[in-house]
Amino acid sequence: MVFDIRDMSGELRPIGVFLITDFVWTQVLHSDRPRKLYIDEAWSLIQHPEGGRFLANLARCARKRYLALVTITQNPELFATDEWGSVVAANAATKVLKKQDRTSADAITARFQLTGGERQRLLTFAKHEALLLSGGKRVIIHVEASPLEHRLATTDPRELARRLEQEQTRSQENRFVQHADQKPTGMADNGYQHPKVRGVQPSGKPRRAERTHESSEVHTRNSGWQDE
Repeated sequence: MVFDIRDMSGELRPIGVFLITDFVWTQVLHSDRPRKLYIDEAWSLIQHPEGGRFLANLARCARKRYLALVTITQNPELFATDEWGSVVAANAATKVLKKQDRTSADAITARFQLTGGERQRLLTFAKHEALLLSGGKRVIIHVEASPLEHRLATTDPRELARRLEQEQTRSQENRFVQHADQKPTGMADNGYQHPKVRGVQPSGKPRRAERTHESSEVHTRNSGWQDE
């Protein structure tokens, strides 16, 4: 199940995220089965006291209810230094850090006790690279999306524009093919039917059964005249 709040205004977005998260948590309490909850732009919830308190409590209790909580943010430095955001980060068993600027790299280095080399790598990561923290282990990973995953996740305006152009071209081609398959205007009104549909053989190919029948009729008439 996916809740899309992309078109909600800035003031309403935190409320929408809160209502969705509360709905999911209610479902979790009534049914103990494995679930995953992804919260994108989690900072928009953390920056409000009530939202931050709710998300922090969710991070503490989620694993006891078979719920895996995944929070995503483009402001990790604010997330890590916030009162409630730091609680969420502390309860996260796995952390994935992508490329940062110098300001956010300093805050993240202090919060997660990164080395100087790890901090430097955060500044130079490519799009497909990240630093994975799990327990006491740290490793640099390469994330390669499949064609389908890339198509679903990309926000590149150039790719989206090309995709829209291709879809419009295919739509025009389909309409042309459908138009070509239609009968010429007026044929149905004039009672036109293909010869095979009427049961008549096309001209130039007489049916063998009809020839035999005609020969039989001629022979009968000739026999009758001779008897007279």
